[in-house]
Parts: sequence; C-alpha cells; structure tokens
Amino acid sequence: MGVVWRAADDTLRRDVAIKVLPAAFASHAPRLARFEREARTLASLNHPNVAAVYSLHETDGVRFLAMEYVSGDDLAVRLAGGPLPLPAVVKIGRQIVEALAEAHQTGIVHRDLKAANVKITPDGRVKVLDFGLAKAVVADRPDDVTGGIEVTQTGIILGTPAYMPPEQARGLAVDTRADVWAFGVLLYEMLTGKRPFAGATLTDVIVSVIRTEPDWTALPAGTPPALEHLVRRCLVKDVRERLQDIREARVVLEQLAGVSTTDAAWAATTVLPPDGAARRRVPAWLGLVALVGALGVAGALWFPRSETPATAAIAGAPSIAVIPFVDLSPAQNEDYFADGLTEELLNALVRNPRLRVAGRTSSFRFKRTDEDPRTIGRLLSVSTVLEGTVRHEGTRVRVSARLVSTSDGFQIWASKYDRELTDIIALQEEIAGAVAGALDAALLGDVQDASPPRGTNPAAYTAYLQGNYLLQLNTRESVEQALRHLDQAVALDPGSAAAWAGLSRAHTLSATEGYVAPVIAHEPARRAAERALAIDPTLADAHVALSTIRRVFDWDWAGSDLAARRALELAPNSGDAILNAARIASSLGRLDEALDLTRRAAAVDPLNVALFYRQGRYAYFLGKLDEATAAFNRALELNPGYRGVHASIALVALARDQPQAALAALEAEPVRYWQLQSLAMVRHRQGRRAESDAALAELIADYADISAFQIAEVYSVRGENDRAFEWLERAFRQRDGGLSQVPSHPHLRQLESDARYPVFLQKLGLRR
Repeated sequence: MGVVWRAADDTLRRDVAIKVLPAAFASHAPRLARFEREARTLASLNHPNVAAVYSLHETDGVRFLAMEYVSGDDLAVRLAGGPLPLPAVVKIGRQIVEALAEAHQTGIVHRDLKAANVKITPDGRVKVLDFGLAKAVVADRPDDVTGGIEVTQTGIILGTPAYMPPEQARGLAVDTRADVWAFGVLLYEMLTGKRPFAGATLTDVIVSVIRTEPDWTALPAGTPPALEHLVRRCLVKDVRERLQDIREARVVLEQLAGVSTTDAAWAATTVLPPDGAARRRVPAWLGLVALVGALGVAGALWFPRSETPATAAIAGAPSIAVIPFVDLSPAQNEDYFADGLTEELLNALVRNPRLRVAGRTSSFRFKRTDEDPRTIGRLLSVSTVLEGTVRHEGTRVRVSARLVSTSDGFQIWASKYDRELTDIIALQEEIAGAVAGALDAALLGDVQDASPPRGTNPAAYTAYLQGNYLLQLNTRESVEQALRHLDQAVALDPGSAAAWAGLSRAHTLSATEGYVAPVIAHEPARRAAERALAIDPTLADAHVALSTIRRVFDWDWAGSDLAARRALELAPNSGDAILNAARIASSLGRLDEALDLTRRAAAVDPLNVALFYRQGRYAYFLGKLDEATAAFNRALELNPGYRGVHASIALVALARDQPQAALAALEAEPVRYWQLQSLAMVRHRQGRRAESDAALAELIADYADISAFQIAEVYSVRGENDRAFEWLERAFRQRDGGLSQVPSHPHLRQLESDARYPVFLQKLGLRR
C-alpha cells in the first residue's frame, strides 16, 4: 500500500509521517486512486483519536501524503508482551471506539483495523492509523469505484485476514459492522494475549474466521460479564446478528471505566443492548437479547447510583425466557388462552428482582418457531427457557410445563397440571412457584405478600385474556373488540386490577392511534387506571397507564413523571415502563435522556418495535439522522407494516434534502394521515405548492378530529405561523396527545421566535 517515513517539516518545524506510494504502483490506476482516496478520506476526519492527514503532494512523479507523526508503540508491540490489564483494555478500547464512531458518523469504514494500526502515545493517547482501505458508505457515492475499477467486487479480499469478518473474508461487500468485528478481535487479543482466529497459513486463518469460534475459556477469570458479552457480540459471524453500532460499545466501556476492579459493581455493569436480527431458520425479527446486570434497569436507566432502588437485579442472578405456550386444544382456537397464561407467568416472574427475565416482545417472537432451547438461549442470552403446552377442553385445562437449560438442552424440571378453570389463577402461581424452586430462587416470596389477590372469576379471567390478546394486535377492529372483552372482564370481576389496567390501556390506545377522538377516551381511561391502582397500588402497568393519561390527556407533566418513576421502581425490567419514561422525558424537553432510555431499553425488550420507532423519532428530533435511519430500519425489520415508520423515514430523507427518497418511502406508509402530513411537507420543500395544498386539504377534510397537531406541524413547516397557532389551539381544545411533544418537536421551530409560542407553552404548563 505504501512506504512510511518519519520526516521533518522545515516550514512548520515539526515531525511528520510521509507515506509514499511505491514507484512500482505509480502507474497502476486503481492503486493510485485508492491512495488518493485515502488522502480525501483522512482529511475528512478531525478527531483526537485519529491520526490527521495534513496534505497530498506530488514531486517528480512521486506521490505522498504528509500525515501526523504519532510517537509511541503500536498495540501490536504492547501485545507482544502478553495480555493487558483490564483497566488498560477498557481505556484503550474506549478510545478506539471514539475514533471508529467518528469515522462511521462521517460515512467512513476503516476496513483494516488491527493492532498494528493502533498507536499508543507515551501519555496514553490512542491514535487509529491508516484508513488506507477505508470505504465511504455515503449512499450517493459509488461502491469503492476507483478509476472505473471496483476494487471490492466479489472475490477480491482486502484487509488483514486475522482481523477481517467472515463477509470480508469471502470477498463480499462490507459496512461499519466490519470494524465492529475487528474491534472485537482487538478486545479479545488485549484480554487474552492471543488472536481469536489463527492458522499456519493464510488459508487456515480465513477458514478459522469463517468456521470456528474463539476459545472463550481463554478469557481471564476476572473478565467482567458485560465486557465478555461485548466481545461475544462483536464476534458474531452473521453480520445481521452482530453488534450493529460501535457507539453501543461505548455504554459498557464507559461504565467499566468508572468502576474499580476491586468493586463488586465491576462484574455488574449494564450488559449491552442487543442489535441485529437472526435470519437463518427463524424469522427476520429474531434478535439478540442482553439482560441487565446488577445495577438494574431502573438504576442504569433512570436513577443516579446513590438512588438505585432496592429492586435492582443482582449480579449472577438466574435468567429465563418464557416462550409462548402451545395451544393443543382440539379446535386449535385457544391461542388467546395459551398466550394469556404465558404472559401471566412472565408477569409473575418479572416481579422478582433476583431473576432476569427476557421481555415479552422478545420471548413472543419464538411463538410457533420450534426453535431448539439452546439456540433460544444463545439468541436471548438466558440460562433457562420455560416452555409448555395448554389443552383446554370443556371446563378443564391441562398445562404441561418444562424448564430447560440452554447450555446443554437438558430438562431441569417438568410437571403437568389438570385443573378446573376455576383454579387457573392459582395454577399460574403454582407453576411460577415450581419454576422458582427449580431455579433455586424465591421468585414469589416477597411479591405475593405485597400484592392483593388478582380475582378468582374464571369467566372474567377468560375475557381479560381475550382482551389483552386482541390489544396486542393494535388495529382499529382488534382494539374495539379488546374494549368489549375488557369491559366484560371488569363487569364480571370488579376486583381485577390487571383487567382495569388493561381497559385503561385500551382506551388510551384507541385515542393515541387515532381510532377515536381523545375527548372520548380520556375519562374512561382515567377511571380505569385509578380503579386499578385502588385495587393494587403495586401494579406497574397501572402506574404506566396513569402516567400516560397524565401526559397525553391532562398535561400534568410532574404527575406523569412521578408515575413513570414509580412504574420503573415496581417493574425495572418492563419495556413498557421504560418506554413510558422516555416519552415523558421527551415531553419535558429532556431529549437526550429520552433517546438514551430507548437505546438501553433494548436490553430488556429488544424486539419491541415501538422502542425502535421511538428511538428513531427522538434521534430525528435531535438531528441524529444516521441513528434515526438505523432505528427506523430496525423497526421495519421487526414489523414492515408498523404505523408511521415509513412516514418518519420520509421526514429523515427530507431533512437530508432527498425529496425523491422521501416520496418513495411514503408509498409504503399504511396510515393515510401520516402519509398526507409528510407528503404536504415534501411537496412544500419541492416548491410544488398546489400539491402540498392538496395533501394538506385532504388531511384537514378527513382527519381534522384526530390530527390537529399534525396539521399545525405542516403549517409551521410551511412558514404559515398564524394557521399553525390556529391548529395548535384546536389541538388544545381536542386534548390532542401530540401536544406532549411541543417542547421537543423540530417541526415547530419556525414558531419559537413568535411571541405567541412561549404563551402557548405556558398554557400547556411547559417551558422551553
């Protein structure tokens, strides 16, 4: 690639590094183009952990770069002496992550990250060198086309084999996840003093990269679990399951950097949020789950360390995924019953702070997949799987349950239960208690004492299960049916807190999704939530419901915030509780906190599409367009038809000044009012006023009762402040839930200089 010299710059009186393209290659157009591309690539980076390029020269036909001279040893020299101490691994790893994050944010992939390309200065500063194989991944730039020759065409391998990922070793196209893999190799090498993939010949190394696993037993005994998990995530061979964003490694390394190696918390740092999706035999939306360590979700996501609640999970706690029970009823029409039993078991287990439980959305992705428990354990990072069957005939139900170790696939415990339906609620607790004994953890000991009975009416319970099942489908028809079933449940058993909380959630959802006007759903939702809390003040779902009502209907921001905190105290592993906390943080203008909550919530429920949709929205609000795009794309992987995602992708494209890409995204948006709102904005940006007016007119004609806030956004973007404030006032009268986003929304920035804006915020009880 080139010969590097240390040289003296006589003009600026400093040492520099001169990289000279060998004469033999000077006439080779592709090599020359790569060399010149390196200069442009490096020149676009300006970061303390990246070696800077000063200038590109040609003298007497000799081309060379003048670059920053970095004194000190490279990492390969350090590793020649064996593994590094854990604090050094963390310190060096953090700085490499910072360099790669900056490069990836700029649209650059290193593609040749290795120990020899990492310099460590005498004062401990890390400099990443030699982006000579870097690849620009900007969408409108050809894929490594140099002088008309594509150097990354299939079959051509560029890079250092011991550090390249399987897709690169096969000569396939690569992206930023190739650097994630190489970073994992470096972490492994720093921890063990040896490379994870080795061989006597080049071919042997490549075969090892593609086919073999690292020797995980070589990791030092004192390696923090979170750090080991990070290395494993980076070195997943399937690029779709690998850690997707190098910035996620920052979470773990920053936590480890602040913890002493003698501190018990060293082994309890937050485990990385998962990323990617398994696409082998299982559906595309199956992803990796990482469970939260001893700091606990509530502590890690919300409270300062000194305020971490006692409910935080403890390091080394057993972990479990509750896979949807299979309906074996003769008519095969009891799915709601099997799912309901599964969910109630999951809810019973998740309340115990000593057990780490994979989130509902993640576990339910394995419904009807027939996946081996060992594979589930690997994908969900759990040590045990609870699975079973339900057979419902007449007034009796037979439940078979078994607990399986994911390390070897052997059964730990199994049992069968034949009960009358009148015993079904007690049956759930009986199964959960049996699992507790099998895991040697008192799962329900303190929880049962704190919670009043959930009711005993089997007909009410069946109605509750049916309503909850339909609510998960989230269509207009399913929510309407869910409301009927949940109304029946509370009528038959007024003492069921869970049914009241479900009814509150259904009313709120019908308004926030635009199925009914907010003024219709407001009071029924409130009454149901308050009734649930009166029955069971420890029910986290009820606190989430109340927090949502206070935020979207009442605009009681402090009250919503308080209820959100209480929900997290009661259910620190609940994805719904964490997402609700993110929503109120956004309403209060704490966008960075809201975004961080959604990022970390994936550690609890990484296959929850709503989490990624919200992450994308908050990233978009903050102008983090790359992160927004990645989050929206992941949401589509989980659910290609999820409401609002395509419209949001269109808005990101518009922010990038790519109106044609925005229009293409809008074609796939299933919700007409989201489609019309974004279309009006896109056409306005294109200067096509008549088409913008037409889209806005249709939005007003058909959706004025449920989209007043969205209409105000369009007028604001179009610079029509008077009309924007008219529709904001209308949204205020309608109690439009969209107003909870006023302090954070980029579409309203046009209004911020208007004297009416702070007055309106005050009216809402908000401030900038």
